[in-house]
Amino acid sequence: MSQDELEKYDASKFLESLQAANLRDNSSASLELRRHLRAAGLTEIEALTRILLSTQTNGRVFQDLVNNLGERIGFSVEYGLYQGKKNAIGFDGYWRSENSDIVVECKTTDAFRISTDVLLGYAERLRVERNLKDSPSILLVVGRFDTGDLESQIRGSRADDRIGVIGIGSLLSLVGAVGELSSGPASEGLRSILIPRDYTRLDELSNLITNVINEAQYSQSITEDLVSQDSTKILFDEMVSSTAWYKAAMVSSLEKETGVLGKITASKSHFTDQMGQSIFIVASKRYQREDQQYWFSIPKEMEDFWRANGGRLLLGLVGSKVHYDIPWDALKKVIIHLNEASKGKKDYFHLGLKGTGQSYEAILPKLGKTLDISRYEKDLMV
Repeated sequence: MSQDELEKYDASKFLESLQAANLRDNSSASLELRRHLRAAGLTEIEALTRILLSTQTNGRVFQDLVNNLGERIGFSVEYGLYQGKKNAIGFDGYWRSENSDIVVECKTTDAFRISTDVLLGYAERLRVERNLKDSPSILLVVGRFDTGDLESQIRGSRADDRIGVIGIGSLLSLVGAVGELSSGPASEGLRSILIPRDYTRLDELSNLITNVINEAQYSQSITEDLVSQDSTKILFDEMVSSTAWYKAAMVSSLEKETGVLGKITASKSHFTDQMGQSIFIVASKRYQREDQQYWFSIPKEMEDFWRANGGRLLLGLVGSKVHYDIPWDALKKVIIHLNEASKGKKDYFHLGLKGTGQSYEAILPKLGKTLDISRYEKDLMV
C-alpha cells in the first residue's frame, strides 16, 4: 500500500470512528478531531473532504476541516462554536493574519439560503468587541455547488464587496500552493486573495494563482536550460516562487484598473478580459548579467489568440515596483524579431530586457537592436 493509499484508508477509518462520537463544543471528541486534522497530511485531508462530500455530510466535521485549512494557509484561526449560544458571536471561524481579518461561514452545499444581514452582523460585533479598525470581510466556504444560487443571493443583497464565496476544492488547492512557498510577501499575497473585491466567486482567482505556482516549476526548468547553454553563472535574487507573487500583483492591478477579472482559459497564465481580449501574464527573476537582466518565455500559441482577439502581454519584474503592459498592436512588431525555442511539444518566444533598474529596453536579437518600452510601464497596485 502506497503512502497516499494509506492516508486515504486512514481518513475513511477515522470518519467511521467519528460517527459514534458525540461531537460537541469543548468535548474530548472535538479536541481529538482537531488534533488529528493538524497531524494529517494533505492527501488525507483531501480524502476526508471527498468522503465527507460524497456521503451525508457531518457539518461539524466540515467546519473543523475548513478551519484547519485556514491554519495551513497561515492564518491564526479561532474555531467557532458548533451550536450557537446566547450572547456569543455565531461565526464558524475567525481567521486573522497581518493584513486580513475574515469571518468564515461553512456550508456543505449552496442549496440553502443564507442571511447576509446575520453574517454582516457577526463581522460588526467582532469589530466592536475586538476593537478592530474595520469590520472583517466574510468568506463562505462551500462543499458542493448544487444549485449555483448562492452567488446570486449575495449579489442581490448588494453585499458582494464584503462577502466572498470559494469552493472547498479551490481552498485545498490554495493550501497546496502555500505549501510551496516560504513565509513572506508571496504567502501573504496568496492569503489576500480570500478577501472579497468586486467579484463574489473567488475560485477563478484562486485557481489562477495556484496554477501560477505550479507553472513556476516549469519556469525553473526553462531557466536551467538557459544556464546550461550559457557559461555565465546566473544568480537568483529570490526564490522561484516570488514570480508567482508578481503575477498575482499584476492580476490585482489589472482587476483594479478594469473592474473585472477575466475568464481563465486552458493556459495557466492566459485569460480574457471583459471585452474578450487575450491577456498573458509572465514574471521573471532578475539575473546578474550585463547583457540582460530579465528573461521571459511566452508560448508561441499566444500569437494566434492575440491575432484573433487582440489583447496584451503583462511583464512582471521581480524586485521592481512597476510592470509592463504591452498591447498587441505594439507587441506584434516585437515578436517577429525574437528568438524561438521548443520544449517538448510546445514552442516559445524568448524575450529579454536590459536596463539600469530605472528603465528597460526589449532585446530584439534578430535585429541586433533594443526597443525602448518605457511608454508601457505601469505601477503595481497591490
